[in-house]
Amino acid sequence: MTISQRRYVDIASAVVGATAVPTQSQAGRLFTNSPLVGSHEILSFQTAQDVASVFGANAPETKFASAYFAYVTPAPVSRAKEIQFAQMQFSEQSRVVARGKIRTLDDIKTNLTSGEITLEGGSVVRLDVGSIEQVNSLAELATELTTEQVTFNYAEGRFSFTMTDENAVVEKVAGLDAIGFGEYAIHAPVAANSLVEVFSHSLDLSDSFFSAAFMNDTQREIDEIVEVSEFNAGLNVSHQLYFTATKLRYNDMSERLIGTSGVGLVYGEANDSVDLRHLPMAIIAAVNYDLANATTSTMYRQAGVTINNVVADGLTANALDAARVNYYGRTAVYGSKISFYQRGFLCGSESAGHLLDAGVYANEQWLRSYINPQWFTMLLSTRGIPANRDGAGRGNLVLADTVTKALNNGVILPGKDLTTAQKVAVGDASGDELAWHDVQTKGYWYDTKIVEFTGPSGIAEYKMQYVLIYAKGDFVRKVEGSHNLV
Repeated sequence: MTISQRRYVDIASAVVGATAVPTQSQAGRLFTNSPLVGSHEILSFQTAQDVASVFGANAPETKFASAYFAYVTPAPVSRAKEIQFAQMQFSEQSRVVARGKIRTLDDIKTNLTSGEITLEGGSVVRLDVGSIEQVNSLAELATELTTEQVTFNYAEGRFSFTMTDENAVVEKVAGLDAIGFGEYAIHAPVAANSLVEVFSHSLDLSDSFFSAAFMNDTQREIDEIVEVSEFNAGLNVSHQLYFTATKLRYNDMSERLIGTSGVGLVYGEANDSVDLRHLPMAIIAAVNYDLANATTSTMYRQAGVTINNVVADGLTANALDAARVNYYGRTAVYGSKISFYQRGFLCGSESAGHLLDAGVYANEQWLRSYINPQWFTMLLSTRGIPANRDGAGRGNLVLADTVTKALNNGVILPGKDLTTAQKVAVGDASGDELAWHDVQTKGYWYDTKIVEFTGPSGIAEYKMQYVLIYAKGDFVRKVEGSHNLV
């Protein structure tokens, strides 16, 4: 035995400067009423094959995911890394669905002996399996398992059950792994019907996504779509919502939503073979902001699958453009037909300061999602930010890093000529009448300061305030030429 060296030299080791908070996922989130998605979970997938393994090869969820993952960006080449699914229609009854692989009937007969379901409050419903030797199908097995308290069903290769008591909340499933329950069991006890309730509940589970769409949204009333859109707009450039604007009601939808920020209307019908909403969601999800010049316009982008509902006449295109409805349009160049997504706009009012370009909107989403973790990391991973000039200097380091990355990937666009009105607006926002020169030449201007304020406990506290003004990375949508021959 020896005396510990720590008696004389005591060294503690740790990693410093590590990112403590994750960034926001760029994934698209699809709300579905499939019972295979529980109300208390967000399903995440990296490939269409993974989606098919849960929902089935011919499921609408799989078709959407297949088109979504089929999109590939122009150089630098990248594609969406993730798609998410959330529950859209919650049952008032407690429902449990086995999402795992179902064994054969013979295997079940061999392994199924007993099972129990634990309900909220600790009450237990015990299932007496009884004799299942005479059962000839999995559907018959579901009937055999049904009791007064529990109703079993078998459909689409999976078992499910609901509780007779509408207020029952299933917390645990045990003894039923033989028919697919266990770690794959999901629970859906929450009651919610409106889109805004569903969307809000999903945010409580996870707000890490860029865009979202609701399946079968053509069956929803416009009032309901307006309600959830206004709710999303109140989150201030957090998410993009995409809705199907059919031929019969796109004018009404446009009239009701034209001033609401963060809403994308996409021309289509309920029976379209491909839901075109997948494309703007995939474009946004596919941008790799770690690469140089990675930002992209959503206009002129082409789907990775065949789009059948194509706008091929100027009158319809003009009408949709006026209503700010996006569509897949076809033109002809020297006899060759070319189709692509048009025009990549969101609803909202420019006079109200809303971002109307879907790509630029996504860029601001990324910028916020990038800088927020930097602030949190500084607060969590350092001794703190001193309430003096040194603290303000630390804030400038965060902004400098963010600006450098945004210049590299194209979110910030230097050398962009500003109008007189924009120059005045920059001066008002910055308090520096010459700040516009930096924005125009360098692409950005920023400043930080430490100020005192009264905190929630009525005690004097300090906060860092920063202002970042940048020239957004817009894209050209049209080329006009003048050929002068002498």
